[in-house]
Amino acid sequence: MLPLNLRTECVVYNEENLRKENIDMEQIGSLQEWYAAGKKLYEAGKEAYYGLNYPTDTALYSYIYSGEETGKLDFNTEAFLKLLDFLTGEEGYKAAYWHLGLGITWMDYGADWEEGRRLLAGDLYMTAADTEGDYARYQGCEELHARGIPPVEGGKETAQVTGDILILNPNAPNKEDVLRFAADVSRLAIEKPENWVSSDETIYPQDALTKDIFALYEEGIVRFGLPTELFTAYYDYIGGAGGEAADVARELNRTVGMYLGE
Repeated sequence: MLPLNLRTECVVYNEENLRKENIDMEQIGSLQEWYAAGKKLYEAGKEAYYGLNYPTDTALYSYIYSGEETGKLDFNTEAFLKLLDFLTGEEGYKAAYWHLGLGITWMDYGADWEEGRRLLAGDLYMTAADTEGDYARYQGCEELHARGIPPVEGGKETAQVTGDILILNPNAPNKEDVLRFAADVSRLAIEKPENWVSSDETIYPQDALTKDIFALYEEGIVRFGLPTELFTAYYDYIGGAGGEAADVARELNRTVGMYLGE
């Protein structure tokens, strides 16, 4: 297996713009506090300039990965039941401020790519970013920073690092040609800054965003994803299907436990 690109979910934000709204990203220590900042921006009329991005997914995986140190994934906990209560409450998933995406793009400025990107970064407050394309949209904009998604209950952030890989078949015919092709593809991936595979920080824009994302990678953990179908009970409950939160927790323990062979 050879890596082709890396990415991690993070919050990209303009520190100066947030300061004008009395929001200090360094003081936001939990997922709920992050969403509260989104609500504050929404109520201040800044809804076109921030994006929280798939809140139910973010909340679920933030819970899953924040409990990884125990070595056992358990949904029948006070923390998870509190999360379900929050997501279905007045400030939860159905609140208007959750569903807003970043409503402006560089094209809205009528400028070329580089100038439009700079203007967009100047207007941005904060947004969730989770692909190499998102990073490229903001590279080279000095006023922007990045940090990990805050954990559900607060505490230390742990970045979820994912990536695309090239898988080789050792029994393939014409092995020499296969290996030559793999080497060429990997070399091209490493040489393209937008793929974020190289450990050579000098090939990327020398800005705060790059330094912050490198720090996330250094502290992050590479993880394999879990199929969405395992969490049907969670998404149904958040969507208003009814039932009891404790039953949702038990069902997730059953489906995820079976998948993990526990």
